[in-house]
Amino acid sequence: KVLTIDSDSQSSLTQLLNVYSSSEEEPVLNLTDIYSEYFDGTREVWNVAKQVVCQPTYEEKKFDGIVGEGKLVTEYIPFGFDLIPADIQLAKADIDIANKPNGAYYLYLLVEEIKKKEDYDFILIDCPPALTTLAYNAMTASTDGVIVPINLSPMVLRSTRYLVGAVQYVQEKFPEQRVHKGILGLVKNEYNKNRKITFNKWSKTYNTIWKTSIIC
Repeated sequence: KVLTIDSDSQSSLTQLLNVYSSSEEEPVLNLTDIYSEYFDGTREVWNVAKQVVCQPTYEEKKFDGIVGEGKLVTEYIPFGFDLIPADIQLAKADIDIANKPNGAYYLYLLVEEIKKKEDYDFILIDCPPALTTLAYNAMTASTDGVIVPINLSPMVLRSTRYLVGAVQYVQEKFPEQRVHKGILGLVKNEYNKNRKITFNKWSKTYNTIWKTSIIC
């Protein structure tokens, strides 16, 4: 049983899973609504969270009846996992979180609450592609480990060093009574063995990042 959390204001995960508002009048509840509970200082975060969790589906066209005589109908098939969606309003929440004393722990507190109430085997958090407050929130909540997908381009390899440092910073600042497992590994994305960068000029940079990472 899997829960995915979209913690990116670009909401690519949410859109790829076809979860979006059909009209401006009826917006989809999302992670921003949960953060608003923290901002208001209320104790009803879980009551909002359980309304936000949705089950994304995909469309499948099928013929209803005998071939040639039936009509084409649309079925909505569940992907098989749950989602806490996001939208552009999360960008404003990013600023608000940065101004809160315990803002860095909001997503951690939410995940801990979900663990108490639900029996998910895995909770996966999709981070923004930058070291924003939302990213630090997600890294702090990921106590069982961080997986870093990277494509082997020069700029990405360079910036990955900063990400490694950010995760190590989170580990150092984490409360002593809890253990944060750090980086579990780096997943090479858009791999092409014919590109020079894969084995030649930037292999040294990649190996340095790998060795300085906290790998299990």
